[in-house]
Amino acid sequence: MSTMEAKPTKRRPALSPEQWFEAAQEILVSEGMEAIRIDRLCQTLDVTKGSFYWHFTNRAAFLAAFLHHWRDGATLSVIENLSGQGLDAGTRLQTLLTLPQRPRAPAAALVEQSIRSWARQDQQAQDALNDVDQIRQSFIQHMLEELGFAPAEAIERARMAYAFMLGDAILSRGETDTVERPMQDALLALFTRPLQPK
Repeated sequence: MSTMEAKPTKRRPALSPEQWFEAAQEILVSEGMEAIRIDRLCQTLDVTKGSFYWHFTNRAAFLAAFLHHWRDGATLSVIENLSGQGLDAGTRLQTLLTLPQRPRAPAAALVEQSIRSWARQDQQAQDALNDVDQIRQSFIQHMLEELGFAPAEAIERARMAYAFMLGDAILSRGETDTVERPMQDALLALFTRPLQPK
């Protein structure tokens, strides 16, 4: 008498925390922070709530981890990458100033705009955003100091350069893989040339 053997069920690989963050990012941009709920995330990823709780204690813990992930990806990894290439301060600053022109910049700008909107109504998001703004401006300031500017002037120029980058990221379409050298040179000169005497 033959018996039928049950076919082994194919288990789906466990989701990584990054996959949860990517899903949250898409929801944040398209629907806003309030839509980042556990059931909505599970529906988007087609998994059960048990999969969510495998990684995160609750929604508050997830949102904190999401903001931390965004800070690392949008700020710390950029700084680490630029700092690890052995470039002089001028080239690092020039590269940084042209990042809003890169192809992936518009998508990143949408995420950042959504987080800035979120920060207007949530202290945790505001704290994360304040941290990011401070880290970014300090990085620019230190490069300007390497180029010879006194700390006070470097702070002011860093603020102007950072404000320019935020605006440029919103306006840019990121249509090309590279930024033309004349534009690179012009942007560097804009924030490093001596001020005209009054």
